[in-house]
This record gives sequence, structure tokens and C-alpha cells, in this order.
Amino acid sequence: MTQFYDHTGLQGVVYACQEAPEEFTETAMTLFAQFGKFNYVELFTVKLNELLPNWSEYIEFCHNVFLTSADTLISKEAFEESGVLSYWISSTLAMAESEVKVPLNDRVSSMVFVAQIWLQKSDFVNRNFPDLAL
Repeated sequence: MTQFYDHTGLQGVVYACQEAPEEFTETAMTLFAQFGKFNYVELFTVKLNELLPNWSEYIEFCHNVFLTSADTLISKEAFEESGVLSYWISSTLAMAESEVKVPLNDRVSSMVFVAQIWLQKSDFVNRNFPDLAL
């Protein structure tokens, strides 16, 4: 935990969530709401990709954040209404279906995440991605 003090702001929150996801991620969602208040898309796509350039780390981090906050009001605003959830679905499907050389771990973690989104937010998926609807 001493490394946590070497970071500031968003970096520190991301690091804390990675080190102790079950203890910190729920609290972190409140902080993410403040960081991304005016632009959730930039926060959860551009900024987090800069902090977590490895696809597996990025998608695992987003998956943990999504799981701990999927049923909250902040989640509805931060993910559904902002377009972040659509981005996550599109990018994870693109990664999973990619015909270029993509590591198996990245494909699997992408499919697991999109399946979890589908389970938690099936109405959203059916409404916004009719090709995926059952």
C-alpha cells in the first residue's frame, strides 16, 4: 500500500482498486463520478486506457467497476446514459471477434465482460444492440 502514496488523483484510485478491488471499488465509483462528472466517456475510455494500456488489465478493471456498481444510480448515468456501456460492448465484441492475432486471454476476458453486461443489463443490450438480442 505504500506505492499508493506515490500516485495522485485518478492514478491513485485506479491503483487502489487494482490492489484491493473487493474493498475499494464500490467507494471508488463515487470518486469516478466526481472525476468524470462532465465527461464519463473520456474518463472510462481515454483516461483509463492511458493508465491501463494492457487490454486485459483495462477490461478486468472496467469489469470490476461495473460489477460493483451495476445497479446504482451513478452507474446508470455514468455507463448507460453517457455511452460508456455501448463503447464497452462494441470494443469487447470487436476484440473477441478480431481476426488479427489477439491473445487468447484478451478474447476470453472480453467475452466474459460482455456476457456479464448482457446478464446485468439485458434490456439495455436488447434496446441498443438488436443483433445480439435473443
